Amino acid sequence: MLGVHGSCLKERYSCTPQCMFNKAGWIEKQQLLLTGDEKRDIKPKRRYLHFDNRVSQISPQLQAYIFNKSDVTNHAFFPFIRYVKKIRKLNKHGGIKVKPRPISYAAHLDSLIYSWYAFQLSELYEKMLIKAGLCDSVLAYRSGNGSNIDHACKAFRAIQDLKSSHVVCIDIKSFFDNLNHSQLKAKWLKLLQLEDEALSSLPNDHYAVYKAITRYSHISIDAIYKALELDPKNPQPVEKTKLCKVKDFRSKLVSAGLVQRNKRDSGVGIPQGSSMSAVLANMYMLEFDIAASNKAKELGGLYYRYSDDVLFAVPSIVPAGEIESFVRKEVKSVALTIGESKTEKYIFQFEKGELISRNLDTGHKKSLNYLGLSFDGRRVLLKHASLASYQRKAVAAVKSALKHKYRKDVKMPKRLLYERYTKMGKSNYQSYVNRCIEGLSKYGFSSAYLKRQASDFFVQKTIKRLDLVIKMKVQNRKKYHK
Repeated sequence: MLGVHGSCLKERYSCTPQCMFNKAGWIEKQQLLLTGDEKRDIKPKRRYLHFDNRVSQISPQLQAYIFNKSDVTNHAFFPFIRYVKKIRKLNKHGGIKVKPRPISYAAHLDSLIYSWYAFQLSELYEKMLIKAGLCDSVLAYRSGNGSNIDHACKAFRAIQDLKSSHVVCIDIKSFFDNLNHSQLKAKWLKLLQLEDEALSSLPNDHYAVYKAITRYSHISIDAIYKALELDPKNPQPVEKTKLCKVKDFRSKLVSAGLVQRNKRDSGVGIPQGSSMSAVLANMYMLEFDIAASNKAKELGGLYYRYSDDVLFAVPSIVPAGEIESFVRKEVKSVALTIGESKTEKYIFQFEKGELISRNLDTGHKKSLNYLGLSFDGRRVLLKHASLASYQRKAVAAVKSALKHKYRKDVKMPKRLLYERYTKMGKSNYQSYVNRCIEGLSKYGFSSAYLKRQASDFFVQKTIKRLDLVIKMKVQNRKKYHK
């Protein structure tokens, strides 16, 4: 494995300021993602099928290619593969709104190249955050900065400390799709100049990666399955380790016009889901974060940003409209817009000796939803939408298991259900609930309310409640078909 300085492959990669980045640390992290770790319950990542072969280890040859500027400059990036993730959200009227979110993932070698350059930018970005005093304000996509539970609890505790306050939550509209390329390029260069002040333009290798991420192309996964005649539920390509041969990629996908490109003249947008998207998004918002943090401090309040979600909490003597106008102006300066329908304003004030949260526009009591948790001034609970989603999935799984039980006359797989939906399992919703309980205790909040809210006895009760109903339905259906 390569070291940080002396083990550079000198015949292919000369020692430049780029060598100052911790290559060994990046390699170790990527190897862990590729192979996983059973002892630490870490499953291997990047086992998906793409247009190139899967990577099982970061070999010396692979390192030599990724760390070589000339190779990266001349590297031909494959199109991203895109699928649409459907996010179910509650609307203002209590109904369910399905929001499509396109997710793109890169070829295996491309992903490693993106990851290495993201790693370099992240190192420089962290230096900039420390210099600007923003480490506690920028929350998303930063390792070692705590979990969403920590961030939410810190924000709730800070709101309590303000006593009477206005809280303004603003969402930036279509964040990744609207990042301006010219501004992104300028901010990319500004970060690199921390290491080399003489730079007047992006180095060739960085420019190649910049072009690949801004002028990217993508293919729908559904279109790929159809063109290659693969079963979407169980794709079994001839190549086994990749979707198809290069000649089939060109003849059946490229020539068929299935590749869609983010045109150069559009001037905006990066793919959501790539190894670089997160750090580029944070890097892009750096000037905004500095201005927002300074504004909050000037007003005696606080500022947080989690990706495209902005939260201000200021003393109630400061009009909420002043904050909204400020954010609107600063967001416009970085060529973005805010989502009007998602802007929410709250007032936290003491009523009969208790801190109460109300919607500032309607005056009705309303809890602040932030990073998966809900806060009403006293209690911290799970966000209703996430709890409802968990319960909906649990009920669907119970129904399916009961139907299978009575149709096939077999035992019900209760153990499997309990592992997926109760504290018996690992890495499920109930394990997240446990982390929430620990987090609340850590920050001095009572967890009694949350424990009652998300009891895993729900699954057991659901089985008992639906058992007889499903049994009768299956029996009636059998009689009808006879």
